[in-house]
Parts: sequence; C-alpha cells; structure tokens
Amino acid sequence: MSRRLMSGNKGFFFSIIAVMLLVLLAVQLSGRQRLVVQGESEALQTQFEVAHNFLTTLEAAILPRLLEADVAVALDSIARDINDTKSTISDHDTLLAMVESIVVGDQNALVEVIMDEFVETQAEAEVHAAKIREYTREANISKQVLELSELAVQQLRIVDVDIGNINISFWQDNETGPRYVRAAMNFSLALDAGFATWNRPLANATTLIGITRQLDPYMMSQLPAGKPFDAEITMMDVPVNISTIEDFIYNRTYAYDNNSPSYLQRFTGDLSPSGCCGLESAIGLDTNVPMSAGELVREPMIDWCYFTGGCNAVTQRDALWVLIDPAAVDDPLVPTITSTVAGTPVFAFALGSYHLEKYNLSGYYLTSSNECACNLAIPGPTATPPGPGPQYEGPGCIGNALSEAC
Repeated sequence: MSRRLMSGNKGFFFSIIAVMLLVLLAVQLSGRQRLVVQGESEALQTQFEVAHNFLTTLEAAILPRLLEADVAVALDSIARDINDTKSTISDHDTLLAMVESIVVGDQNALVEVIMDEFVETQAEAEVHAAKIREYTREANISKQVLELSELAVQQLRIVDVDIGNINISFWQDNETGPRYVRAAMNFSLALDAGFATWNRPLANATTLIGITRQLDPYMMSQLPAGKPFDAEITMMDVPVNISTIEDFIYNRTYAYDNNSPSYLQRFTGDLSPSGCCGLESAIGLDTNVPMSAGELVREPMIDWCYFTGGCNAVTQRDALWVLIDPAAVDDPLVPTITSTVAGTPVFAFALGSYHLEKYNLSGYYLTSSNECACNLAIPGPTATPPGPGPQYEGPGCIGNALSEAC
C-alpha cells in the first residue's frame, strides 16, 4: 500500500485532533462566550461551555476536514482498484456507494456493492473488499469520531459522542471547476455530557477536495499494474502553447478543456465532454501507454481522443498532424518533439487540427501523417532500423521514413 495514502492520512487525522484539543483547552481556560446556566456552579458552567464548544468545533471544523481527507483517500483507493481490475466503475451511483461504504467503515456494504458491480461470489467480494480496505486504512470517519470521543471522555469529562445516519455525496460543477470536487455529508450527531445532552439529527458538512496528486482513474485502467504514480494528476498553471508543450507532454501534466471528461467522469469510463470541468493529458509513447510495437497511431495523442476516437466528433478532422521541432532535428521530415539531445528524436507526437489551433502550435513545422497514407507507427525492437525513432508504414513511405511526397 502507498505510504502516501496510509501515513499521510493518519498524520492528517491526528494533527486535526491536536489542533482541536488546543482550541478546546483555550476555550476552557479563557472562559470567553460563557453560557450562564441558572443555579449551577461555576465549574458546571465551565463544563457546559467546554461540551458545547467541543460539539460546535467537531461539526463546523473537524468533520469537514475529515470528510475532505477520507473521500480523497477513498477515491484514490478505488482508482488503485481500477488499476488492479482494469475495469472502470459502471456509473456514478455505484461510485458513490463504494466511497460511502469506505468512509463510514461499512465493510459489508462494500462487499455487496462489489458483488453487484463485478459479479463476484461473496467470498471473492470479501477478498476484493479487504484489498480496497488495505489501500484506505485510516479512511473511516466513524472510527475517527469514536477515537475523538475517547479523547473527549479522557480529557474533557464528556460521557459520549456519537455520529450516525451518514450519507455522502460528491460532484463537480461550474463552481468547483476542473481542479476540485465538492463533497457533502449529512449525518446525525449526539453528545452526552452527563448533566446535559445535545442532539443534532440533521447536521451537515461540506468541503472542497483538490484533485492535484489524485490518481487519474481512467489512466489507471490503461496502465500496467504497479505503476500508479504514472497517473498522478498535476494541473498546468499556465496555458499549453509552443513554450510549454514539452512540459505538457514529457511531465504528463493536465490542462483544462471543455470538450474533455472531468476527473469524476473518468471513474466510470465516460470520456464525453464535461462542459464545466474537463481535463486532458498527453499520451507519451515512451513512458506510460501499453501499446504494441508497430501499432498505428490513428488518433490524436490526447487521452480522451486517443482511447475513444472522441476527437473525431469534435474536430471532424481529415488528417493527423505530427509536430516537427526544427531546433531538434537536422531533417525536417522527421516528426519529433524536442529531444534533450539535439538531433535525437524521442517520439513523434500527433495532434488533430482542434488541438493545434487550441495550443497555438504554429511555431512547429507540421506534416500530415496520413495524407499520403503513410501512417505513424510505434517503434519496436524489431524495427529496421531499430531504435526509438518514429516508424512508418503504407504506400507513402520509403522504408521506415516518410517519402519526399509526404
């Protein structure tokens, strides 16, 4: 299991506990905003205030932070499971059910969802659910509140704290944009201070979850098992253009595009246009796409285009265009993106007219990869000549190079 998922979430949770106890201690010692209870002693008044502020702090500050951490870890754990199963989730409701069962710590509910989703026996689903739980580890808000309750009993003389009836939802919209997910939790909250009780049957918490460093679930479905960090999302802070295209390709960063799918859509394999929250990344042939040597590149090398042909509907393209950086190669007929060693092509990068215009790449030479029926293919060890350079096949080719006519 990822050390980042386990230790990061655990440290985050216990830092929350420390901050909360410091806040409560300050409240207890300062006596600010004292609630006067008729006929009770000064000690009882103080204890009333401590209990009241504990509950308020828990509901307004602590639970939203726990929700943020736990839903983020639950989504990452499901992305990791997608990498294991090579199967995206059937729909958003199923994704919600899986996340909720993880966050509330209901392993039986998770087993039931897995049985329905993957058509597994109960024994198979129990093993499957246990593996997902290994990925999530500390992401259990019910258990976390129980631990807070135990601390409150020891340190603040509170008898019991209970959370129940948890319902979780999450979504992306115009307000969140592509970089965030909005998560909401409805729940009941009760506190027993011994001499008084608080019951909040319709409590709620909301939070924003940043998708930076989250795993791209669709890319996880395409990657070989055991390479999860090749699918971490890092958003571009500047537009993709002729100056930043190399960072976009080689570092596999993500850019916004309203015709591309959102982060949440990618869990269900839905690569249709999001409108509000779409993001896209480049496909790097030399790094992270499991394709066979000699396989033809027939789609633009942007994830939602490449895996679905979705760019055809958007751009109605009649050709693929490959980029030629004149600073990197001596022969302008060799399509390539800049190599770190001048004159050594690394791989050809193909785009449709939609992305060429969007990214304003007129500073690169462009050549069509299919106008002469000379198709760009992925190089392999059996290519002649062998090596990392682009290979071609078709009537417009001479050997493994573009003909002059192309």
